[in-house]
Amino acid sequence: MIKLVIFDQDGVLVTPKSTWRLVKEQNDLDDLFAVKSLLRLNPKEEHGIELGLLTGLPKSVFEEVARTVPLEPHVEETIAALFDMGIEVHIVTLAPDVIARGVAARVNEKFEKDNFIRVHAPIALFNTDDKLVGILAFPNKAFKHASHILDGNEMDKVKVIKRIISRLHVRKDEVLFVGDGYDVEVAKAFPTIAYKSEDPNFYSHAIKRANDLSEVVEYVKQVNFSSNREKQKLL
Repeated sequence: MIKLVIFDQDGVLVTPKSTWRLVKEQNDLDDLFAVKSLLRLNPKEEHGIELGLLTGLPKSVFEEVARTVPLEPHVEETIAALFDMGIEVHIVTLAPDVIARGVAARVNEKFEKDNFIRVHAPIALFNTDDKLVGILAFPNKAFKHASHILDGNEMDKVKVIKRIISRLHVRKDEVLFVGDGYDVEVAKAFPTIAYKSEDPNFYSHAIKRANDLSEVVEYVKQVNFSSNREKQKLL
């Protein structure tokens, strides 16, 4: 019985593989980040450069990306169908919370009402002038300095999902993760649907490949129907 569906955001709920890249491109920072990648830097040096490039960006830049980023086909219908089945829906993403919450609001008009999507994302920190001053990791993971830019190696989605299911008292076999190929360790740890993934290292660990989000709904229906039928046999 599936009780919880967790979506990655970029490349799954929204079409672009990286909303961070959209932020960089729209502010003419992409070339600077490309130059940085050619340098031989240790992680601390990389973080310092990234912070210098991103610091000062207005909050409105991130909000605009959340408003305009293209959504994947059938995403609203998928979320609505899952809610209709009584499934809890979460997003776990590397995108900053200001973007993730904006996307969540778009894909579910009942956001923060009766049914709402819970968002787990790095926290974008803004000063009183709404200018970016830093990025913190997921809640419950503290850094000594707020001026810290997060990279993918510093955030463990497996640990985040373990915290989620522990709080919800959901078993591992009652959760379904939907990702696009960058979360191999998640696919190894939890039942996963590989969404539009061409990476065999990812989809080889998945329970199913899908090219449309509606397939997620159909899979949940099949699993829960089979589970309910088995329960009825035991009565």
